[in-house]
Order: sequence, then C-alpha cells, then structure tokens
Amino acid sequence: MQETGFLCNAHDVPTSWSNHSFTHTESIDAEVVAGAHVACSSISALCCLVVLIVSAKIPTLRKYPANMLMWKTGCDLLASLVIVGINGSLLTMRAADPSTSSSSIDVAHGAELCEGGFLAGVTGFCLLASPGWFFCLAYNLNRSLHDPFTKPQSRMTKYHLWVWSTSLIVGLSVGALHEYRPNLHLCFTCHGLSPVMNWLLLYGWFLSYW
Repeated sequence: MQETGFLCNAHDVPTSWSNHSFTHTESIDAEVVAGAHVACSSISALCCLVVLIVSAKIPTLRKYPANMLMWKTGCDLLASLVIVGINGSLLTMRAADPSTSSSSIDVAHGAELCEGGFLAGVTGFCLLASPGWFFCLAYNLNRSLHDPFTKPQSRMTKYHLWVWSTSLIVGLSVGALHEYRPNLHLCFTCHGLSPVMNWLLLYGWFLSYW
C-alpha cells in the first residue's frame, strides 16, 4: 500500500489503486495518459521558458507591473516541469520493464516518487501561486483606476507577501497530506481527504480569486 498523509483515510482508496489489479484497457490508458502529460506539459514549459527569456532580454518587460507576469510564468514553468518529471519517469520505468502492465508501474513507481511529500508540496504551491499572481494583476489594475494617486510600486511588497505566504501554507499542507493520484498522474492530496479540506486547500482559493 502506498504511503499516505496523516489525515488520509486509506480505506477510501480504490482497491485497484492498492493491489494493482487493472484491466488491459486501463493498462494501455495509463501509458497513453502519461505520454499526453509529458507532451502537453513540455509544450507548456517551453512556452513559459520563451516568455521568461524574452522578458529577461527586454528591460521594459521586467518593470512593474509586467514583472508580476514573470513571477506567474515562473510558477507555471515549475509546475510543468514537475508533471514532466513524474510522467517521464513513469514512461521510463515502463520502457525498462515492458512485461509489467503500465498501470501497475504507474501506481508502484508513482508512490515511490511521491514519497516524502516534496513533489506534492511543490505542486500545491505552484497551483496556488500562479492564479495568486494573476489575482494581483487584476487587483492592481482595479486599485490603479480607483486610487491613481498612490504609487503603484508600493504595493509590490504586499503582493509578494500575500502570494508566497499563502502558497507556502497550502504547499506545506498538501505535502503533509501527500499521495500519488493515479487518476491525475500527479502527486497531490490523498484520495480520502474530506471535501472540506479540499475546499480549504484549493477550491476555495480558486473561487475567491476568480
């Protein structure tokens, strides 16, 4: 049985996740989904990298408030690299042991990758920090229209404090509640986590931001 966070209910984890009993169709799907994750996330990472390189080359793009977009892009890049790393590792293990079903490797190796909660914490951190910076961009525009006499750059310290502190709290919480989620091909919170905790850690933030 894979390691779970301290608030996770192991009895809520589907049987097929713990005993690796998958059908032939599920075996094929696991490899296809991992490949799709690698392909799509690689494209995302490349686009983020291009944005950061262009911003680094053009000084005006590094100035306030455009620099908030750079921070958001950096968070997106890190999240994409984590997804590529996890699913790329699963595909590598599958290639090294073709006799074993890809879904069995998916669960077993995925649990090893997520052990300790670091990757789950990074995922949770980035998933909140990215929309957090987008929220700051929208909020900054609103404040600039309604309070044009306040120096805009003075808000940047508050934005950094808000985004990084809230994202760190959520990231640490997700890391403590970590589990490999085969249905998502990600290290994230455990399957047995209560809906209340899911709303506190992720959905509630997204709803308030958007």
